[in-house]
Amino acid sequence: MSGPEIDYNKLRADGLEYASNQLWEAAQVIAGELGLRESPEEIIKKHPVLVVGIALLAHLDERAEERRILKGAGNGD
Repeated sequence: MSGPEIDYNKLRADGLEYASNQLWEAAQVIAGELGLRESPEEIIKKHPVLVVGIALLAHLDERAEERRILKGAGNGD
């Protein structure tokens, strides 16, 4: 008995799209918080470490929320 085939190309493409969206959203947050009028692309180029850090925090927050939801569903909450 074998499982379904994994489409690694689609998995890779989905991962790249997710990462790109996370970086774009992080750049928009930075622009809003700092009152910058630069495009997200420019913010990513000028402040890559800050953008990646905010994107990582957003990603970790999303995963933590998923775990809270799953834990609550398992306990009947």
